Amino acid sequence: MAVQPITDLETLVSPSARDVVLDALDLNHPGLQKVVAALQEGHREQAGQLLLSHFRNRTSPIGPGYKLRYHGNNYLEVATAVLENRYGTKGPFAQLDTTFVDGAKVRRSFVEEDGTIRWDLCNGHLTRHFHWVSLAKAYRETQDKRYAERFSRELQDWVAREPFFHPQNPDIGGLNMMDGTTFRLGYMNTSNIGRRCEMTWWPAYDEFRKSPEFTDEAHYHMLLGFLRQSRLIMNPNSFAVHDDAGAHISVALLQNALMLPEFAESKRWESEALRRWEEVLDVQFYEDGSHVSLSTGYNWASLMALENMIALYRRVDREIPSRFLKTLEKAYDHPVALSRPDRYE
Repeated sequence: MAVQPITDLETLVSPSARDVVLDALDLNHPGLQKVVAALQEGHREQAGQLLLSHFRNRTSPIGPGYKLRYHGNNYLEVATAVLENRYGTKGPFAQLDTTFVDGAKVRRSFVEEDGTIRWDLCNGHLTRHFHWVSLAKAYRETQDKRYAERFSRELQDWVAREPFFHPQNPDIGGLNMMDGTTFRLGYMNTSNIGRRCEMTWWPAYDEFRKSPEFTDEAHYHMLLGFLRQSRLIMNPNSFAVHDDAGAHISVALLQNALMLPEFAESKRWESEALRRWEEVLDVQFYEDGSHVSLSTGYNWASLMALENMIALYRRVDREIPSRFLKTLEKAYDHPVALSRPDRYE
């Protein structure tokens, strides 16, 4: 069954997405004079339209662009599969199917018969939204409006229902080998929050923000999503300094701060992101480049966040601290050394 559009958003997001976004603006931002004037005159609908026009037409800051690992070689296949309610079951881009098997070995549908997307039951690649980048890349090449319409629908649905918490852990309380703790029912995957705003949301938004099929309501919800994700990341309880999730959310928070200077909170996001990033570098990498988890997998995950942090600095024309580069070099050296037959002995 086709995914059905939300028809009564006010019952899900109150106050409206538009009003939450407008109330979060920095009224002294130099690019928002017309928006501010409309707000001061009490014309909120006009202010909202002016704000959307601003975001559709702005040329800076520059977004991250497309990376192969975030949309896959087969992005056209992935995008078309999404239109059929099929998603990756072996990573985000492979074994595309309408169902998946959860940690309890129960087969579930990604999309229910009534059109409900089960974000809440699949906390993996579905809610990291790599398929949104595939949709964006496919739309860029084909201009097939179905890809933009699907993104608009999914984005609006996800933010309106905001399924941060999951009713059950797919590992069913299994041991988390990173820190020896056990997940509880109703847990929250902070790693996914970071991956969304670090890897997938910005390439998709940059592509679709100018699309006529990207509705005003979806646009408001996209901005609201960035705002809410950042506020959630700002909660100290979301920051696991020893885990790759801590690296991902630090990059995500800084990227949101630098990409959304229109929000009054962006300066606080930036300050907190940089503070946390210094903690990540202090805690996660040893002097020889190994990761605190002693796992090459987590080493590569945090290394990817470090690469993205450096790329972000370059995009906004900031000087890259030498510590970033030295840590990156050592972080590369360690897994390469381990993969040599003699391990550099």
